[in-house]
Amino acid sequence: MKRVNVAANQFELKIGNIKGNALSALFRNGKTHLKKRNISQNTPLQREDCKSTYQLLESCPKREAPECGPYTARGDNATHFFMWGIKNDYPGFPGKEFDAECVRHCKGKPLMTRASFYKKFCRIK
Repeated sequence: MKRVNVAANQFELKIGNIKGNALSALFRNGKTHLKKRNISQNTPLQREDCKSTYQLLESCPKREAPECGPYTARGDNATHFFMWGIKNDYPGFPGKEFDAECVRHCKGKPLMTRASFYKKFCRIK
C-alpha cells in the first residue's frame, strides 16, 4: 500500500517496477487507474532504505555462511528479498558491488564508512 485517503475515497497501491518504470494503481470513487512513471538509474535511495542497507553490510561477517562466497550478503530469505526490493525500487543500485563489499568485509577487511557508503551506494551526499 502506497497511500490511503479515506476522506477522498481513494488509495494507491504500488505494483512494482518493470523495465525502469514504476507502476501503481490508484483506486478513486470506484474506479481504478493505472499510473506509470519512469525511474532514473540515478535515483538516490531514501535515507531509511540506505540506512537499512548499510546495517545489512555491517552484519555481513556475522552471517553463518560456511565461507565468504559471492552471495554472503543474501544468506537468508529475508535478506534476499530485502535486496531484491532495493534493486527493484532503485534500478541503478549497484547490487554486485554491494555483494563484493560484503565479501570483502566478511574476509576481515574494515567496513567502509557510513558516509562513503551513502555516497557510493545510495547517491546521498
